[in-house]
Amino acid sequence: MIFRSVKHHRKFTKCSDPGDNYLFDLAIQAKADYLVSGDGDVLDTPIPPPTKVISYTQFKEMFEIQKPLLNDKKPTQKPQGFLDWLKKDLAKFFKN
Repeated sequence: MIFRSVKHHRKFTKCSDPGDNYLFDLAIQAKADYLVSGDGDVLDTPIPPPTKVISYTQFKEMFEIQKPLLNDKKPTQKPQGFLDWLKKDLAKFFKN
């Protein structure tokens, strides 16, 4: 699952930028596997397991490695990029 909807309850206070603490709250409450960010303050903040803080580049590389495992069929048209694939996946989610 790419994302999950949760209500925000403020608890996390360890990020050096207090304005980013909500990201950690949401990731923890959603029991997210990953918190993906390009913000240095977020990337440098430890978070309790099982959630891991990773960069967009790390996520993209990891996802590109796993992507062929998600379906056995070869794509008929090569996606233009990760963001295009993500947009299509989210569009499917919101149609349901």
